[in-house]
Amino acid sequence: MIQPGARELLACLGGNSPYLADLAREDVLAFAALLEQGPDMCVQDAFATCAKFDTTSGRECVAAFLRHTKKRIAFICAVADLGGFWSLEEVTHALSRLADTALDLAVRHLLWCAFQAGQLALPNPEHPAQGCGFVILAMGKLGARELNFSSDIDLMVLYDPTAYPQSDTVRRVFVRMTSDLVSLMEARDANGYVFRTDLRLRPDPSSTPPAVTVQAAILYYESLGQTWERAAMTKARPVAGDLTLGRRFLVAIRPFIWRRHLDFALIDDLHDMKARIDRYRKAGRTDLSNLPDAVLADPSASIEWLLGHNLKLGQGGIREIEFIAQAMQLVWGGREPTLRDKTTFGALKKLVGSGRLPREEAEVLARTYRFLRDAEHRLQMRADHQTHSLPDTREGFEAFAIFMNYPDAEVLALDMLSRMREARRIFERHFVLHSAQPEEVEGSVLVPGPEDGQTAELLQKHGFPPEQVQEATQVLTRWRGNSLRALRSERAHALLRVLLPTLLASFGVRSNPLACLRRFDALLARQHAGIIWQTNLLRWKGFWNPRQKKGVRLSPAFNI
Repeated sequence: MIQPGARELLACLGGNSPYLADLAREDVLAFAALLEQGPDMCVQDAFATCAKFDTTSGRECVAAFLRHTKKRIAFICAVADLGGFWSLEEVTHALSRLADTALDLAVRHLLWCAFQAGQLALPNPEHPAQGCGFVILAMGKLGARELNFSSDIDLMVLYDPTAYPQSDTVRRVFVRMTSDLVSLMEARDANGYVFRTDLRLRPDPSSTPPAVTVQAAILYYESLGQTWERAAMTKARPVAGDLTLGRRFLVAIRPFIWRRHLDFALIDDLHDMKARIDRYRKAGRTDLSNLPDAVLADPSASIEWLLGHNLKLGQGGIREIEFIAQAMQLVWGGREPTLRDKTTFGALKKLVGSGRLPREEAEVLARTYRFLRDAEHRLQMRADHQTHSLPDTREGFEAFAIFMNYPDAEVLALDMLSRMREARRIFERHFVLHSAQPEEVEGSVLVPGPEDGQTAELLQKHGFPPEQVQEATQVLTRWRGNSLRALRSERAHALLRVLLPTLLASFGVRSNPLACLRRFDALLARQHAGIIWQTNLLRWKGFWNPRQKKGVRLSPAFNI
C-alpha cells in the first residue's frame, strides 16, 4: 500500500531537490518500496544488511558497500523528513547511526587487514575491535547524535601502545590505519562518498599525527587543555574500535571537562570564540536583537535582511542556541552531573528542570532550533552541499520558501526573522556583557610604563593626589608584567583593562587612594585564577554603582 502523501512527496522532490530526484530515478524499485513500506521498515532493512556484511571482504568491496549504504539510508532519511514521517530527532539520530555503522565496519575491516598482514597481534581476531587498543571518538554533532543531512564528521583517533608491548611499529600501523580510514570515508566514485572527515579536534593538531596515544592526550588536556576543547569534549562518544578504551579515556579527562568550582570565566572564553567566528566568517547581518518591529512587519525588508544569512553561524542561529545549552552545562555541570547531556534538546530540558534556565526561554530556543535545523536540512538537500546560508537572491529565497512548505517568501521571512530575533535576545540576555568589551571602555588601556606622562595624567584624572602618583604608577606597571600569577594570560589582562577605570575612579574618591590601590594589589597577588576572579567581579551587580557612573561599592576594608 502506497503511503499517504506520496503524490505530494514526489512533487516536492522533483521541484525542489535535483539531488534527491536523481536518487529516486536511479533506483526506481527501491523508491517504490520506500513509498509502499514506509521509512521505518526500509531503514531497519538497511541496517540489518550492514550487520550481516562481511568485513573481511576486499578493500574495494568494502568501499563500494559503504558508499551505497550511505546513499540508500541518507535518501530514506530525506524522504522521512520531507514527508513528515519522522521528527527532527529521529532524522538526525538515523543519520548519526549511519555514520556510526560506517565507521564500525571500516575500522573492523582495517583491523582485520592489519592482522592478516602480520602487523597487529589482535587479542580476538574473530572480533577484531575487542581489546584492539584503537578507538574512534565521535565529536561535535556526530557525538551528540545530531548529524546534519550533509555533515562532515568530526573524529578523534586514539590508541594505547601498551596494548602491544612487544611491538615497536604500533604507532606507524595505527597512523596508517587512520589515513586509510579517512580514505574509505572520503573517496568518491559514481555512488558518491561516505562522509567528509575532520580530525582537527585532536590535541594540538598542527604538531601531532592523526592518531594520538591515549597517554599523550590525557597529559595534554591536564596541562594545556583550553576552554574550547572542554566544550568539544562534552560531546565526545566512542563509536568504533575499542569502545572500552574510549570510555576509560573519557573517565580520565572528566575532571578537565567538568570543573567542580563555578566556572563563569569560560562563558567569556566561549563568547570570544563566537565573536571571532562572527568577525572572520561571512555569517550574515548583525544587530539582530535591535532590529525595529517595523522591519519584522515589512515582508520586503525582512527578506532583504535574511538574504545570504548564515543559519548556523549568524546571529539568532543554530550555533548561538547550542552555545547557550553548552555553556550553561559547563558552568554548572561540574557540581550538578544531572545537567550533562550531549544533545541540545536534552540539555535545554535539564537546565529548565534545575532552574538554571527559564522554561519560557527554553521553549523559545527549542522551537527556534527545530525550525532552523529543518531549514538547514532543506538547504543541504538541494544538491548535497554542506551549506548553511540562505539564498542570496529573491528568486532563490522564493524557491526555498516553497521547499519549506510556506505559501511564499514573504510569509517565511516574517516567521523566520521573528523567531531568530527572539533567540538572539535570549542569547544576549545571558551571555553578552556589554560593559566588558575592552574596546568600548574609555581609558581602559593599562598604563604602558612609569616613564609615560599619560600615566600620571590618568591617575590624577581619577583623583589620585600628585604625591601618590609615582608610587601608584609603580603598582600599575607591575600589573603589566607576568610577576603576578593571576595576570599571566592575555585574557586576564583584557579583563583587567575593563576593570581598571572603575577601580581607579573608586579609589580616587577615597581619603587615601594609594592605600586602596595597595590593598587591591595585595588581594590580586593572592589570586590563583585571575580570569575567574575578575570575571566574577565584573558579573557582580554591586561592582557597577548605579548612582555613580564610575564607581564601585567597596567593602569597609578599602574605605580608608
